[in-house]
Amino acid sequence: SDEFVQDIIDLFGFDPLDFQVESWKAIKELDQERCRTNEKKAAIFSAPTGFGKTEAFLGPLYQLLREGTQDSVAFVYPSRALLQDQLGRILKHVHDIKSKSGDRLSVGIYVGNMPYEMNEVETNQVFFETGGGRPRFKLANCWCGEEGNPNAFEYHGTSKGYTLRCEHNDEHSFTDRELLLSRKDLVFNNQPDILLTTLESLEGFALKPHYPLIDNIETIVIDEVHLNTQMRGAHAAKIIQNVNDITDHPILWLGSSATIDSTERFGKRLFGVSGNDLRTIEPQESDFDDDHDDYEHYYFMLASPDGPGASSMSIQQHLLFGHSLLEQSSGERGKMLAFID
Repeated sequence: SDEFVQDIIDLFGFDPLDFQVESWKAIKELDQERCRTNEKKAAIFSAPTGFGKTEAFLGPLYQLLREGTQDSVAFVYPSRALLQDQLGRILKHVHDIKSKSGDRLSVGIYVGNMPYEMNEVETNQVFFETGGGRPRFKLANCWCGEEGNPNAFEYHGTSKGYTLRCEHNDEHSFTDRELLLSRKDLVFNNQPDILLTTLESLEGFALKPHYPLIDNIETIVIDEVHLNTQMRGAHAAKIIQNVNDITDHPILWLGSSATIDSTERFGKRLFGVSGNDLRTIEPQESDFDDDHDDYEHYYFMLASPDGPGASSMSIQQHLLFGHSLLEQSSGERGKMLAFID
């Protein structure tokens, strides 16, 4: 297990939080229990923003795929925008794994309106921006770019194959076997090690009887799982139940979540597992840095019935803070991250 953890640390190149190490070990242990008992297992990783929840599930799944312990995993996002946000990070990790060890992991994207045939990829407007010059990939830029000055992946190929290559560094590239963008190839010919999709698309391909995609997926991660409440939560739970019913093998279900109340009860309802088959992991006290002189300020606003709404009043107060409290004596400004509702 220590070697398993060290391999992940070597890939990411940072000192992990105890929360992340505990998550890495838990995923490996749950996968072993799943295989031994032939029963589905589940875990929810719940932590505030900034605690590395994404790395908490990515690292061990990369390792299980590299070891051949798992054949395929799926990352399910609540929206296509969030999928795009995470794709660039995953492509960098896959590139780093290949560069450091020679291990090759493939990535596939399954979303609505994607091209079906390989010869349709280049002109597909979901994936590429066409105009002057080579088509440019819209879903992710290369990691070697900078904010405000991105480096795009450009399409190189024919109707029978392609390579996406960074416009700045030719070594940052992915072939059609490393980044699968056509549905026919992805579903029937070369199922990827890592599949990125949305909840609606998971529901679509999981229920297609002639699509073997779901039969080879062993772990499904529901990102931002805390969004699945009320009607959306009931719908998500039904999709998960349907997937469990139609697969011949037990699935390892993982959820990445902001801090929520009653995590265990939430997980049992969503994933349809008993308490014995579910683990909930949250940051430990050792993960909170108290060695600073920062302060937390709690500021409450009460909107009067006949005054401005809470949202507009909140925006006004944020602007006030930005122009007063955040300006430092050097003339530089601090940053503020605001959440409404």
